[in-house]
Amino acid sequence: MFSIESNPGKGLLNLLNIVLIVVPLVSIIFSTIHYYNSYEFIELLLAQPIPRKRLAFGQFLAVGIALSLAFLIGVGIPVLLTGFSAAALSLVLTGVFLTLIFVALAMLAAVRTRDKARHWRGFVAVVLFCAALQWHRPVFAFCL
Repeated sequence: MFSIESNPGKGLLNLLNIVLIVVPLVSIIFSTIHYYNSYEFIELLLAQPIPRKRLAFGQFLAVGIALSLAFLIGVGIPVLLTGFSAAALSLVLTGVFLTLIFVALAMLAAVRTRDKARHWRGFVAVVLFCAALQWHRPVFAFCL
């Protein structure tokens, strides 16, 4: 994107629009898949003398750090190497915080909901609703 435009700010803006849609979806999908696929293992760990808060926080940190590192390697390093600026740093930090926020929301919803289909429908509806608000009214971009 940076080689198409002479102004790197336009490239960052295009990348920001992509990040605002893709990062929440990827965070939700991987967090949910991780939780539902390791449900039996989590039940086994809950039978051990481990505090529940520590187990839940460890699950959140495992997925959150893995997805944040993937974002930093895939988007952060190229953006910061292309042109280091306050806008580029803001894009990278926004992506990392979005990753952690949506991992936390997906884990919370997965713990609350046993039904996978209801979980998927609800989160996809929320992300698409926020995306529609962002495209039509930039004032409501705080949803993502």
